[in-house]
Amino acid sequence: MKYIKILFFIGLSLNLYSQQTENQFKIKYDMYLYFENKPSYNSTLFINNYISKFEYSNKDKEDLEVFNDNHVNIIIADTTKYTIITNLRNNNRYSFNSSDSNSIIAENIEKLNWHLIKDTVKIIGNHNCNFASTVFRGRKYYVWFASDINTGFGPWKLNGLPGLIIEAIDETKEVAFYLESIESYPNKIEEIDFSDKKIFTEAEYKIKFEKKIENLASKIKSKVARGDNVKVEINVAKKKLEY
Repeated sequence: MKYIKILFFIGLSLNLYSQQTENQFKIKYDMYLYFENKPSYNSTLFINNYISKFEYSNKDKEDLEVFNDNHVNIIIADTTKYTIITNLRNNNRYSFNSSDSNSIIAENIEKLNWHLIKDTVKIIGNHNCNFASTVFRGRKYYVWFASDINTGFGPWKLNGLPGLIIEAIDETKEVAFYLESIESYPNKIEEIDFSDKKIFTEAEYKIKFEKKIENLASKIKSKVARGDNVKVEINVAKKKLEY
């Protein structure tokens, strides 16, 4: 009888330990926004069982001058790092960027309506991937996901499949994510306390962002010498992914 009890408690302890174990990964993607002048981005996804953190920044850090007839367009490099945190515990998503880190966009995680294409398999790296599609915020995305990596996360705000999203591209081929590498991540992925930050909805932050662009244009124009025939325009890609 004692022998049976010992086995029972050992089994119970092992079960409790396995429930507390978290799988943590660091996934790198080549990210492209082809509607921009500088489309290539470095991007990294950090995940555990209930939190993901997606970071991306432009690969090209050099300003660009484009000469067109009597005009010179100066394209200033975007050196900003963008971060998106998805928290399944409270069903919220938080977005911010390095140029305005005290302003946080908070939103509920949208449930995506995925259409899984059966019997469609593609090998990416060492993973057998399945095919799926969805429409999200006006774009139709086609993705490959690996069910052997037990997570519903993916790059940017794409999520909700029975496996890690390995590759994604929209129907117009303007937005694309391609897997670069996957590795275990030893550091703990912590929840972030935003209580000391200012929280915005997407609509509120859009107004704040547009005012910032207007002020920047005015500041640049004020530095131009009088008499110079210079027109200041700051063009922000209308199709750019949400802030």
